[in-house]
Amino acid sequence: MKKFFVAATLAGLLASGIALAADYVVARSNAPTITKGMQYGAGDTVPLLVGQLLTLISSGGEIVVLRGAEGGVRLPPLAKGAQTASMAALTALVNRPAPRRNFGAMRGKEGCPAVETLSSMAGILAASAIEGCAGLAREALERYIIAGEGGTTSAPAGAKQSAEKP
Repeated sequence: MKKFFVAATLAGLLASGIALAADYVVARSNAPTITKGMQYGAGDTVPLLVGQLLTLISSGGEIVVLRGAEGGVRLPPLAKGAQTASMAALTALVNRPAPRRNFGAMRGKEGCPAVETLSSMAGILAASAIEGCAGLAREALERYIIAGEGGTTSAPAGAKQSAEKP
C-alpha cells in the first residue's frame, strides 16, 4: 500500500507539471508566457523569443541573464560546487510583493539584520525565515538581483553574473 501511495504521488506531480528538480527560479521576465516564480532545470530550453529578456536565480545564488533567440534559449548548467538553497524558500521570497520604497534606511523588527549586511543568498534566506524580517529579506534579494544583472547597486559578495546569451 505504501509503494502504491508513493507511486501515485509521483505520478500526480509529474502529471500536474511540477518539476521535481528545479535549479533556477524566474526573478524577472518580459516574456508574457514566463512569469516570476516559475522554476526550470539546468539544461532546459526556455521559450524566450528574440527581444525578450529573462533573469533567473539559481539555487546556489547565481544570477543568470538571458536574451531571447529563435527557437528559445537553453539554460546553462549550474556552476560546479554551487551551494544549493531551498528552492521552496527561494521561490516564496521571489514571489513576495516588492517592498515599498521609503526614504532613508529600512528598519525592521528588533532582531532583523540590516539590509546592507545581507550579501549572500544564505544570509537572505536566513533573514526571510525570521518573523517580521521577510520585507527586509525581499529588499536584499532585489538588491542582489540588480547587482547580478550588472546594475548600479553595489554587488553583494555572492552575486555572480552569467554572460548574456546572444
